[in-house]
Amino acid sequence: MKYNTILLLCFAVVLLGACKKKEIEDPSTNSSPIFTATGTLGSESFLLEAGNENVFMNTFVNMSNGVKVYSGKLGNEEMEIEIGLHEGNIDLEVPFDIQNFPSSLTFAALPSQPLAFLSKDLLPNSMFIEEVRWYIDGTFSGVNDVEIIEPGKYNVCAEVEFNDGSEATLCNEMILGFAVNASCKMRHVLQSNGNLKVWMDEYSTPIDHILWFLDETLVGESMNLDTNIDDQNHLISAEIFYTNGAHRKKSILVDGSLSGKLIDDFSVFENGSVSQIKWDNSVILKVKKNGFVYSSAGADNSSSSIQLLNLSYYGKNSMGKDVYKCVASVSVNVREGQSGTILPLDFTTTFGLEMH
Repeated sequence: MKYNTILLLCFAVVLLGACKKKEIEDPSTNSSPIFTATGTLGSESFLLEAGNENVFMNTFVNMSNGVKVYSGKLGNEEMEIEIGLHEGNIDLEVPFDIQNFPSSLTFAALPSQPLAFLSKDLLPNSMFIEEVRWYIDGTFSGVNDVEIIEPGKYNVCAEVEFNDGSEATLCNEMILGFAVNASCKMRHVLQSNGNLKVWMDEYSTPIDHILWFLDETLVGESMNLDTNIDDQNHLISAEIFYTNGAHRKKSILVDGSLSGKLIDDFSVFENGSVSQIKWDNSVILKVKKNGFVYSSAGADNSSSSIQLLNLSYYGKNSMGKDVYKCVASVSVNVREGQSGTILPLDFTTTFGLEMH
């Protein structure tokens, strides 16, 4: 069963603007507009100025497949432009830093092939497994074989039925289509006397320290875990802190009976994914005009451009969140969702984005 709903969900969140919008500039005809956009959509020209003709500038943050999309919307009932900027380096968990913000931006490109293939047959103990029911971010996604198409930071769970009819579940975080600053694989050896040793292997970045959890209870801080377990299934988790600031968590299910009913971590799927797609700091854009909704998603924007001319702190919106003023020149293709019509969109703008 193919996991095709990921693609639809991602762009539904971005295009429909599910989060609460925060107005940051009240309409006023007595002052020069700060936030503006002027250009052409197809052969039609447009001018949007916050404070004129009931045009508002709103800022908000969407979550798209577990990744923040810093967003703003400028417009009125007749036309509006929405710009979303995906966060980058999502495994570093660092706050937004305007000093290190990239000057070159690209539009989010749809992958031409799946980013990951979840398969029962790729699990090392597949011969002991009857079937695997996969859940992605809490949603049932298929049995045994599932494709993940859209970039994101996912919570992937495997609900495993073993050949003897027993069942067990394991969940792990997976980052796909975004830069991964650190990776590794959990390995373990269990002796017949119950002695369990767990360590990290195939790590791409030096590890600073690891917190170990046995059945969700913290049992130590060391580079390796050395403990004893009984003949039941046990959840072993590790919070891994790398020297470059990356922070990841991995889990395995250990079978204390040594009968093959274990579940390995999902490194075979995440580390094995190869993609040129990197959505870090990529832009997604939507235009609503005359009742039609156009999006940069699905259009060929390999030759499109967005030039960030200036980025500066503006102030706080009504919710107390930081807003940055972006001056940019944009040339992009947008696709209408119903008919598939593709139009060129060219404009210059001073836009507000909520970033934190």
